[in-house]
Amino acid sequence: MVWVLAAAVILGGILLARTVYGRSVYSVGGNAEAARLAGIQVGLTRGSTYVLTGICAAIAGMMLASRVGVGQADVGVNIPLDAIAIVIIGGTSLLGGEGAIWRTVVGLLLLGTINNLFDSLGWDAPAQQVVKGAIVLAAVSLDALSRRRG
Repeated sequence: MVWVLAAAVILGGILLARTVYGRSVYSVGGNAEAARLAGIQVGLTRGSTYVLTGICAAIAGMMLASRVGVGQADVGVNIPLDAIAIVIIGGTSLLGGEGAIWRTVVGLLLLGTINNLFDSLGWDAPAQQVVKGAIVLAAVSLDALSRRRG
């Protein structure tokens, strides 16, 4: 799983930072109308981004199923909150147009450390979710505040 993550980080980083497609993704995420006026095919960019995200989700689902050994519907119910928290803690804006793969990796490492701390302290899952939600809320508030000032 670590090798798949490393490959996804490297390929995603190169795709977003070094290609025209990556700049188009940032442009469409930041302001779709301005991107359209600049000549970017917004529908195609959004659609291809959804396809790439779906492929990554399918790979992640297969890896999770192989690790757990069962195809149960309620396995990984906390994954969406963790994924949002990782991205936001890493500094990617929910409003779009900003972010980087390496910052998401930093968010992953920070949330992994927080999860390990929770497990070491013996906190139950609902308490962990409340704290993670508070962290996400604080990060979104700081992002909105910094956008307002900037």
